[in-house]
Amino acid sequence: GLLPALQLMADKDGPRLGLQIEFKTDGEPHRIDSLADTVLFRVAQEAMTNITRHAKSKRAVIYISYLAREVKLEVSAAGVGFDPQEKFIAPRGWGLAGMKERAESVGGRFEVRSEAGRGTTIHVHIPVHQEV
Repeated sequence: GLLPALQLMADKDGPRLGLQIEFKTDGEPHRIDSLADTVLFRVAQEAMTNITRHAKSKRAVIYISYLAREVKLEVSAAGVGFDPQEKFIAPRGWGLAGMKERAESVGGRFEVRSEAGRGTTIHVHIPVHQEV
């Protein structure tokens, strides 16, 4: 499942990547589409890769929140940050583009908030489709 996989990422991948990853959850976990679970995991994984490569931070937070109509994922690090309006020249920026495409592929929204010198937070909102 998603939560054990994210916890394992924090516990095992963090030390391997040189990161202290704090994993937090909120709300009552409920089943969502398995593809959406995979998207959330892959976005968190790519965000950890970006933090390792670019943020110059040794700490990161993965936060997942279960709400009635959506599941929200936030991944943040208080690293060097960047200007999200900057035009990236390939291959720079492919990780962010890939995260956005993954989120949108399951009807979700992707947002990045960053500022030079103040860190970066990735937000993903995935709608929960109610079964009838």
